[in-house]
Amino acid sequence: MKHDDVYITGIASVLGQRDPVREAVARGDYDPDDAAEDDLESISVIPGAAPTELAARALGEALSFGEDRRIDTLIHTGIHFQGQDYWTPAAHIARTALPDAASSRLTTLEIRQASNGGLAALHTGALFAAANSGGAVAVTAADVFAQPHFDRYRSDKGLVLADGAAAVVLDRSSGIAAVRSSALIGDPSLEPLYAGDAPRPLPNDPSTRLDLRGRKDIYLADHPIEEAIAKLTGATEEVLRIALEDADCKIDQIDRFVFPNTGRGIAEWKFLSQYGIDEDRTLWKWGRTVGHIGAADQLAGLHHLISTGATPKGSLVALCSSGIGFNWGAAIIEIIA
Repeated sequence: MKHDDVYITGIASVLGQRDPVREAVARGDYDPDDAAEDDLESISVIPGAAPTELAARALGEALSFGEDRRIDTLIHTGIHFQGQDYWTPAAHIARTALPDAASSRLTTLEIRQASNGGLAALHTGALFAAANSGGAVAVTAADVFAQPHFDRYRSDKGLVLADGAAAVVLDRSSGIAAVRSSALIGDPSLEPLYAGDAPRPLPNDPSTRLDLRGRKDIYLADHPIEEAIAKLTGATEEVLRIALEDADCKIDQIDRFVFPNTGRGIAEWKFLSQYGIDEDRTLWKWGRTVGHIGAADQLAGLHHLISTGATPKGSLVALCSSGIGFNWGAAIIEIIA
C-alpha cells in the first residue's frame, strides 16, 4: 500500500547487556556447531524484565522527539509471554507510558504475527494514522525470552532469541522519516510448520522447554522440505516487490536493508542470495551483536540506522520480515530529516 502522508515523528529502542556467544558456548548453553553456523557475536539479555516495561520505556523515548504528540491509538506486538495470562498488554503500556490515555479515549490493539508483528503493527498503524486527522499512533514491540520455558540458545535453530523493545510514533505531520509504502502477505498452509501437535486444551507446562525444532520435525516428516523452502523464499521476494512497486522505486535504489536478525545460514539463503544484496547494505554486523528481538528487529534496526547517522537525509530503507503462521511484511522508509 502506498502512503502519501504518514511520517515517523519519533523512534526508539531498548536493548540489554550483551551475552557473548563464546561464553554461552563455554557454559554449555549453546551448541558449538550451531554457534559456528549462526556466526553470531552476542545476544541482548535483560534479566527479570517484563516486555511491557521495556515497551513503555521505548515509547517514552520515542515521544521525546520534537513537539508533543497526542496519541489516539496504541498498537502493541510481541511473540512470547508478555507478563500476565488473560491480560491486555497494549492497554497496560498505554496506562503506564501515556498519563492522559484515559482522558483522550485512547484505543489499544494487540497484533500477534510472531516475528512479522513489528511490520504488521507498522502497516496497521500507518492505516490508522492516514485516516486520523487529529492524534498520532504509537507502535510498540517487545519480548523477553526467559528460562526455563524458552531456551534462547536451544529452543529453535538458525536464530537466537534476544530481549528488547522498540517503538515508533506515526503522524500525518512531517517527521524524521516518511513511510512511503508497506505490504503484508500470508500463507496459512505453512502454519503447521511451527504448530507441532497443536491445538491443545490447556497451555504448555511453563517448567518445560519450548521445543520449536521438534515441531518443525513433525511437519517435515510428512512434507518435502523443498516445498516449504520454495514457499518461504517466494513470499519473501513477493512482499518486497509489492512494497517497492507501491513506493515507486527499484531495489537498486534502496540504500539499506533491515532483515530479521537471524544466524548467518538463514540470512544468506533467505535474504542475501535471493536479492543479490551486498552484506554491507544490510544490518548484519549490528544484528549479530544483538540477536533476534522477536517482533522488534525491524523497528530497532531502523532506530539504529537513524540514531547512528548511517542513513542521511534522502536515504531509502527497506524493512523486511517474516513470521510463523506464515506472514511476511515489508515497508519502504525515506529519511527526510
